[in-house]
Amino acid sequence: MSYVKQQLYGGAITTHIPNGLLDASTLRQIPDSQEVFLNPKLDADSEGMLREDDTLIIELMERLENDTDLDSIKEHLSEISNLNGVGKTEWQILKLHEVLNPSLIEDKAYIAVVSEPAKKWGRETEGTIELTLVLVFGILRINKLETDLLVNLNLPFKAAAELKALKALMEDEETHANEGNSAWKRISQGDAVVTKVLESMRIEDWGLFGM
Repeated sequence: MSYVKQQLYGGAITTHIPNGLLDASTLRQIPDSQEVFLNPKLDADSEGMLREDDTLIIELMERLENDTDLDSIKEHLSEISNLNGVGKTEWQILKLHEVLNPSLIEDKAYIAVVSEPAKKWGRETEGTIELTLVLVFGILRINKLETDLLVNLNLPFKAAAELKALKALMEDEETHANEGNSAWKRISQGDAVVTKVLESMRIEDWGLFGM
């Protein structure tokens, strides 16, 4: 997958996002705190990751101060899930790992892979398998700005075959985490996208943030 350098918030921040994504602000009004990118293609790309409903959202939020970074991550995820119409007990973290940004080495960054019912993406069930949203959630905790920069890649799982693969993966990750599992492949590619966005994030103009 190829990437392109993207200006955010008027150029105050830059990062790299997948090539070919469409800036949603050209189609509709977006909150000032957000940058939203859509996939304009109707089909998956040549590497099978980007789909019509896949959405990349970058958002500046006030830094949460909890006992641990994990507590802050969970609080952000609870708020996101609530906006998606999902209850506190309906989502779960499948995987969590740290990411290093070489230009913001003192600021912690993490990625959490989260599953929740896909209530905003259509019907709630596909036969006996519940439609599922996999959220690849990235967070960069920018100390100087007292800001949590969130990177959310929404991956709705709708096709029956992928839902079955996802269910198998969630039940036994050790056995099913391989290239033969379509859900694992899609999640891994999504994780790579969010990792690239976090690793390449640069603050170009601190002055626009009042510093």
